Amino acid sequence: MSVAGDSAARAGLTVGVLGPTVVRHDGRAVAVGGPAPRTVLCRLVIADGRYVPIDALVDCLWPHDPPPSARITAQGYLSVLRRTLEPDRAPRQPGRVLVRDGAGYALRLGSSALDVDRFSTAAAQGRDLLADGEAEAALARFDAALALWRGRAYADCADHDFVLAESHRLQELRTGAREHRLAALVELGADDTAVAQLRAFLTEHPLRERAWALLAQALYRAGRRGDALAVLREARNRLIGELGVEPGPELAELHRDILDQSLRPPSALKINRQGAGGRHPQAVARR
Repeated sequence: MSVAGDSAARAGLTVGVLGPTVVRHDGRAVAVGGPAPRTVLCRLVIADGRYVPIDALVDCLWPHDPPPSARITAQGYLSVLRRTLEPDRAPRQPGRVLVRDGAGYALRLGSSALDVDRFSTAAAQGRDLLADGEAEAALARFDAALALWRGRAYADCADHDFVLAESHRLQELRTGAREHRLAALVELGADDTAVAQLRAFLTEHPLRERAWALLAQALYRAGRRGDALAVLREARNRLIGELGVEPGPELAELHRDILDQSLRPPSALKINRQGAGGRHPQAVARR
């Protein structure tokens, strides 16, 4: 989101679209309006600071057969939205958050005002920390990222065509963050917790080879070599049966390492009994 809106973030405005649409001022939720203003807000958020022509907003609101008054009605929804986003704006003063020029309308939100941006930042930090061997810190960042999700992205207009690509992209990022979070648990040696959560994750995503590898590693490190090998056989059967492909090099190499008992030992850093962030490992958020 454009840094031109940093004043909006300093003013305490936040917008959430990782679930039902929510607007908050200084942490207090305010009414956004009905489905139409929410649709307009979602379309502007997806534009990521770029101007959206009024005709494009009309197309979002009325994909088929817009009424003759569509442009005027859309302007009314924009006025409602501006009052929601900028309640202290004086009459006839130009907007600072919802701005307009000849090209259309755009949002100017600060880099920390939108939950999508906070999620992406925290997840990227988690990946970097994990790559650097800082699994405990990585786990905390993944938990912070995933805690921002309150349901389906853009839930208020999730079936609109303009949302589908972005919603799918965000869901892929969410799934990746969940998988990386589980990798941090395995690295920390939380084997029983990791095994349980990986099995649940694979129930949802049975074709993710990285998750199968993590489950096999967690089982092996828990002293369950036979179960680890059985998991790798199950992964191979699933991939061949559903995709017609053999497992990739990661699973093949892991299978050899487990057979040879040459898999490296778990990290010396363990989650303590209270778990990451003062919580018991079993109570770490299950996302």
